[in-house]
Amino acid sequence: MKFFKTLPVITAVMLASNVYAESGASADPALVVTYAEAPGQQTSSLQGTQVESFNSLNVGSGEKLTNLAWMSSTGTQIGSFDQAYIVPANVYGGAGGTGNYQVESNPAYGGAVGGRNAVETSTLTLNSSASYFGMWWSAGDSFNDLTFYNHGVQVGEFTTQSLMNPLPRSYYGNPSGPWKGGDSWEPFGFINFYGVNGTTFDKVVLSDSAGTGFEADNFTVRDQAWGNLPGETGNAPGVQVAEILTPAAAVDAPIAFGGGRGAGGIASAPELDAGCLGISLGLLSGLLLLASERKRQSV
Repeated sequence: MKFFKTLPVITAVMLASNVYAESGASADPALVVTYAEAPGQQTSSLQGTQVESFNSLNVGSGEKLTNLAWMSSTGTQIGSFDQAYIVPANVYGGAGGTGNYQVESNPAYGGAVGGRNAVETSTLTLNSSASYFGMWWSAGDSFNDLTFYNHGVQVGEFTTQSLMNPLPRSYYGNPSGPWKGGDSWEPFGFINFYGVNGTTFDKVVLSDSAGTGFEADNFTVRDQAWGNLPGETGNAPGVQVAEILTPAAAVDAPIAFGGGRGAGGIASAPELDAGCLGISLGLLSGLLLLASERKRQSV
């Protein structure tokens, strides 16, 4: 069964001095983050993508899998997960209220979500670099962390605090299935990550530091940067949430990935102001904030 407990919440620090929330921020961000899809939408609106929904897996009530291959519809391998805890849809996740989804939960806390099958981190390694990644990030809490790498160099790091908390109340609560309206105190949204000016990534790490569960579904990737496929003009879909500047090592810059300005670059999307985002200079300087949060535990 599930029950709630009170946990200390540490406001995660994003890459110091590299996150820009105000209008007039750098026009050349390495990653542009948007909540591109409307409230309740649980898939990417981009064309030419590859999607992993985990729905083809027979996992019963939940199972820890290792070396899980992500295969395309044509039978080619997109990448692989080193380990993953896959569970059937419930109030905290599972796009559409059906099928399966992935959860991370720190075993050091007794495997609050997943018990002995709990997975603290899950690393997705792509067979080739991508310029776009998206996922349905459900039941977001302040212990969730998503980190991107390119050739072993960290490209960017994002948390629920930095991405999900700024979403308006229309994103809160499970939007579909028999659990519609459930978990109303946590945000649910499909979040897109765009590589700009030649930035690509080949590894994505999902982690949860306190056993509360990092729930995600409909993992989506694309090698082409925005603007490289027919019909893609103007702004990338959605409203910009955050920008992160990344090391030069993150830039592959072949034409196929939108190297340089022009094709593959993302025109500035409408930005939320700093007040709406709730991102303060305190965050950027490493301020830690303690609070209380209701969350669940499986036993």
